[in-house]
Amino acid sequence: VTYKTDKNSEKEIVNDTNSNNLKVENKTCYLEWIVRVVDPKTKRHLSSNSTTVDWYDAARRLANLHGTGQAGMAYPEITRPEARKTFISVNNSPLFIVMSWKYDKDAPAYQVEVSKKPDMSNLVYEKRVDRKRAVINQKFKPGIYFMRVRAIAEDVTQESWSEVEVFRVINRKAR
Repeated sequence: VTYKTDKNSEKEIVNDTNSNNLKVENKTCYLEWIVRVVDPKTKRHLSSNSTTVDWYDAARRLANLHGTGQAGMAYPEITRPEARKTFISVNNSPLFIVMSWKYDKDAPAYQVEVSKKPDMSNLVYEKRVDRKRAVINQKFKPGIYFMRVRAIAEDVTQESWSEVEVFRVINRKAR
């Protein structure tokens, strides 16, 4: 197994074939691995490398197919949650997610949406806030989610949507 904890570094693991548990230090929220069969004595490669698909990159590609953030237009830039963020729910408990964004102009209100679909057609959360921050406190089923925000101007016109940011939810059972 060869793994990366960021796009530039690479570390190789020589692991006991009987072990099913592999612990990897990862503080970057990025993890990619490649697996191949190697002769334990000669270290000769007996298979080609496996391929991996990064969940975050795949989800962002899907979201970008639906065209958010219009070229030449000012739109908010989501700064939190951070890219590649994974939230862990214990026993399907509600999550506490703080969403914030940068926006060059001041707006009297912002509209926040969270969806299970990259085209934002299946909303699971929608809120209007008057600051550049939204606090989301609710239950989410495990999976990939898409979020976006837009400003609402004083004349009640709606500005362009931000680019869609992606996060995922994993459920763990308490021991």
